[in-house]
Amino acid sequence: MLLPLYAFSILLLSLLVMMGFDSLPGIAKLRDINPILLSLSPLVGELIVCTVGLILVYQMWFWKDRLKTKYGKLSYQHIFPAGFAGISCMLSLSVNLFIHYWSFSSAFWVHSPLRFLTILPEQYFYQLGPTVLWAKIALAVFFTVFGIAMALRSLHTFGFDYMTVLYLYFPKESKIQNHKIYSVLRHPTYAGALLIGLGGMFSTLTLYSIIFSLVYFLGFYIHIHFVEEKELIVRFGPSYQEYMKKVPAFFVNPKKLGILLGFLLGKPE
Repeated sequence: MLLPLYAFSILLLSLLVMMGFDSLPGIAKLRDINPILLSLSPLVGELIVCTVGLILVYQMWFWKDRLKTKYGKLSYQHIFPAGFAGISCMLSLSVNLFIHYWSFSSAFWVHSPLRFLTILPEQYFYQLGPTVLWAKIALAVFFTVFGIAMALRSLHTFGFDYMTVLYLYFPKESKIQNHKIYSVLRHPTYAGALLIGLGGMFSTLTLYSIIFSLVYFLGFYIHIHFVEEKELIVRFGPSYQEYMKKVPAFFVNPKKLGILLGFLLGKPE
């Protein structure tokens, strides 16, 4: 009961930090502050939350040997709160993509030198505006539902312990996952989170939203490339490097969409 509350509290706190930076241009516009710097404050807020989230998650990986030496079998219990807080921070970034950040400082953005970052696509097409709006909503709903289904299906298939990298601290109790989904995606859970973020990007769809989603994707890429898969290469050697060459991390080959749909629909292996 406490764990969901803890995760929600961290996620909410992260969102409040980002919304605070979204509000900063409107609060500080009457002061002698460069408007370009104020225009960048929403991006600064996202970068801060992303960086804090990655640092907290990294502790689970980089402090592993030190914690095992100090706490033994209790090492995971000592580092789990930090790692789980980091995961909550990263998840807050996907939720933040659904928030209309410019509405917190709407008067500022009307006269901002970087106003083009917040212009909605339907404003460019005039008569086609309603069509663009509905297309944007349809894409947002599609990617959001697809991403949630992918994340929930992964959690159901592989279990909560696997998702929270319990195997990292108790390798003897872990097992190699041979599910067919791993023949088309190396990281189905992360792919689900990125799809939700993509849905958020389309729900707002401004240049700033695209930049936010790129930061979100970059955060996952840095973690996968420099932390998680580095550990997997050490554990499994050249065989995992060959696997990386054959199977993409997040994006499915269109020819293998059938396997992905079978996974989402819960078809037996």
